[in-house]
Amino acid sequence: MLPDENNNLNTSDSTCFWELAEEWFWKIDASGLLIAVSPNAERITGYKISQMIGKPLFNFVDSTQLSHYQKVFTRISVTKKDFKEIETILLYKNKKAFVEISGKAILGSYYEFLGVSGICRDISKYGLLEKQIEQEREKYMILSQLTSEALVIHSQGQILEVNNTFLHMFAYHSAEEVIGKNPLVLIAPESKDDVNKHINSNFFGKYEFTAITKDKKLFFVETNIKQIKYENKNARLVCIRNITKEKLADEELSASEERFRAITAMAQDIIILLDQKQRIVFCNPALENILGYTEEEIKGIKLNKLVRHGDSQAKVVIPNSGRLIELQIIKKDKTKIYIELSISPVKLKGELYFVVIIHDINRRKNNEQLIKDQNNYLESLIDSLPIAVFGKNPVTREFTIWNKKAEELFGLEKIKVIGKSDYDFFPKKQADYFHKVDSEVIRKRKILDIPEEEANSSYLGKRLLHTIKVPIVNEQNQVSSLLAISEDITARRQEEEALFFEKEYLDITLRSIGDGVITTDVDSKITHINQVGEVMTGWKESEAQGKPFAEIFNIIKEDTGEKVSDPVRTVLTTGETLEMANHTQLIAKNGKKTSIANSCAPIKDYGGKIKGAVLVFRDVTTKKLLQEKLLKQVDLLKRFKNVAIDNILTMKQLEQENIELKNKLRKKNESSI
Repeated sequence: MLPDENNNLNTSDSTCFWELAEEWFWKIDASGLLIAVSPNAERITGYKISQMIGKPLFNFVDSTQLSHYQKVFTRISVTKKDFKEIETILLYKNKKAFVEISGKAILGSYYEFLGVSGICRDISKYGLLEKQIEQEREKYMILSQLTSEALVIHSQGQILEVNNTFLHMFAYHSAEEVIGKNPLVLIAPESKDDVNKHINSNFFGKYEFTAITKDKKLFFVETNIKQIKYENKNARLVCIRNITKEKLADEELSASEERFRAITAMAQDIIILLDQKQRIVFCNPALENILGYTEEEIKGIKLNKLVRHGDSQAKVVIPNSGRLIELQIIKKDKTKIYIELSISPVKLKGELYFVVIIHDINRRKNNEQLIKDQNNYLESLIDSLPIAVFGKNPVTREFTIWNKKAEELFGLEKIKVIGKSDYDFFPKKQADYFHKVDSEVIRKRKILDIPEEEANSSYLGKRLLHTIKVPIVNEQNQVSSLLAISEDITARRQEEEALFFEKEYLDITLRSIGDGVITTDVDSKITHINQVGEVMTGWKESEAQGKPFAEIFNIIKEDTGEKVSDPVRTVLTTGETLEMANHTQLIAKNGKKTSIANSCAPIKDYGGKIKGAVLVFRDVTTKKLLQEKLLKQVDLLKRFKNVAIDNILTMKQLEQENIELKNKLRKKNESSI
């Protein structure tokens, strides 16, 4: 039963395992004191657990191995690297035990050294076997010649024996060339001092140095030194393994790591290296630039503590085979940004790691949201337009835009139209026409104005449309969309036809009446003259249109010949109807004078705004002659009447005189009587 991921020993459900196991677990703190052992330690060492806890582990190490043990412990506390299969001698209660120890450094959240945990395995029986091998020379020779490692036995500064692998590794032709020589001849100059120290300190175990061949070639070796009996004397058995390739590979790996750090330091994206427990073991400077964390602050924490999905922590699947996923990540200042993350497995020094690439897409997400908002605004704007607007894919001719007015005009909901084509809604002949026109616009890449075209509406029936089709051209000069703007002109066309009928009716009416009629615009320019007006002014309508009214309608006072002010200008200024006196004459184009009577009134729209004027005039020459003749007859009658009255008065006077004479005669006669 091994310790868990936190280097704690769980013995709650493993009693049977520890009762049977020959290995026993131990754990020491940073000062070297035992803080935990497995239950079977009592059975194997003979000590009670209470006698071991709190004691330094080196209390149980044989004095001959104490120096080596202290060096190993110091090396682990500094390098924080695991160690495997170190052989040493422990002092059990009733015996010395030759054991093999493997262990690992215990590190804190911030990579600080907390202690060591490990396993002890009793290999005393293997020591006895080595003793038998040492005592049985022939068996040893067979084993030494078959091994792939170079074997050297030396004692008291002399090489006693080597195997064939040694001869091949160090370029010697025979064992006689090297036997009896000092082992230091096998050591490169730069490593001699270090190796000599190991020999003098009675070091046993593994270490590395640079060796040298007979022909002065250097190579890297790893040695494992054991003390043996050789011909009943203490000697050292050195197993030598050529690790040049491994060393060069390590150096290349170190160089690669340096290159990796140099490259990642220049990268704009965040690059993180995770161990198998998803803990951050490396990050490039971009992490501090983007998130605000330093490498020291971030090391050792799990990636999932940074990454969030929405408002909750996200579970990042490892590995995700390089697949890009979008998530939110928390910056040091507690703000959140959007990132694009990918994770890929990689092996470094035989260990599995995960490379995490984090790309800051916050600006892109903001731009996407801005574009989305702009698209929503544009869609709302298009929907609010009082004319039908629709767009098509230039390749498939499927509808991509369909605003509210288009829904009202054609009686088709947007959700049913988008993704469909003209052939889904219109008769084939009409759809063919639309397709042909669209193709022409796409081919020419020019705006096409169609003043009038027919379209069938399922809601309103046959409609007349004024359509403008616009090709939307991208930077590659390719038509990316086809936009159409259609105005329903059916009602306007009907109104225009009704207005045309009314105009024709008015023209016929004006041409049928006996008075002259002239109309002008607001600038006093003639817009219409009927036939009577043409005859009286001497101007054809086509000649007079657009000319100033005063130029065509020249009038004077009949009795004085003075020019009469422009009645149209007066009406346009005052806005009131003007009745002209009868004593006015019109001078025609040919100079002919005609007595006229006329009136002028403003033309106003529904809002009361003056849009022009209309003048109605008639020839009163005949009427004037009749009036003059009648006046003459009246004058004669008046004179006749006066004569008659005078005659009557005379007769009455004569009659009165006659009466008076008669009376005088009668009185005279009476008096005579």
